[in-house]
Amino acid sequence: MSRLGMADFGLATATEVQANARYITSVTHLPLIADSDNGDGNALNTMRAVKDYIRAGVAGIHIEDQVIPKRCGHLKGKIVISLEEMVGKIDAAKKAISEEDPDFVLIARTDARGAVGGGLDDAAERLKAYRRAGADLVFADGLLSKEELATVCRETGAPTVFHPTAISPRLGVEESHEMG
Repeated sequence: MSRLGMADFGLATATEVQANARYITSVTHLPLIADSDNGDGNALNTMRAVKDYIRAGVAGIHIEDQVIPKRCGHLKGKIVISLEEMVGKIDAAKKAISEEDPDFVLIARTDARGAVGGGLDDAAERLKAYRRAGADLVFADGLLSKEELATVCRETGAPTVFHPTAISPRLGVEESHEMG
């Protein structure tokens, strides 16, 4: 939004986002997590994106399971790719990570909660599969309540990223930590 003056519809290119990441990492030693949208394409694109983010000094990225073109995670009408395709992207990302920087963090995000034909159970099942495929953390976008967040944390048993904006509940750091 700040770079293009437009909403988050996946219009910023990988090159633009990676350049922003490089600018940020050049002025701080704090770890930076970047949003790699859907890994910038298929599994091969995801491998390249991971390597480019590592070379930009980023500590980790999250990739999501939406089709291209993507929509903001809090909008209705999202469509997700197949579970198998996303697991393939995670496998590819982990291969690139092992070659470049084993400390790089991979966060796998699902938009299944609010996707066409999706729901909370689908989101939890996808996140469990993403964790088994090697994701370091999981992230279900568009959760609607504290109870949904608790369900995701409990069902996945994985370290969970939470994004408290728009339609999702607002939680403090302590409460989020207690939930997992």
